[in-house]
Amino acid sequence: MTPAAALQAVIVSCVKSEPGGLTLDLRKLTFLDSTGLHLILFAQRLCKDKGAEFALIPGPRQVQRVFELAAVVNRLPFREPTS
Repeated sequence: MTPAAALQAVIVSCVKSEPGGLTLDLRKLTFLDSTGLHLILFAQRLCKDKGAEFALIPGPRQVQRVFELAAVVNRLPFREPTS
């Protein structure tokens, strides 16, 4: 199983088991490519289909830049961390 497939399985499991929704914390991420972006959009769609909330805690500048270049930064629900 590829790392992306393993992460996708974890996302599916989390969305199924967490009735409130899913928040992905990107603060410790140092790299994001199109595969990672695809998985984030997949998680958002999965939550939407389930009627669950989805949120992202912004990552470092180089990670946030990927969202800007892909023109999806305004379509994703970024929020500041609570702690």
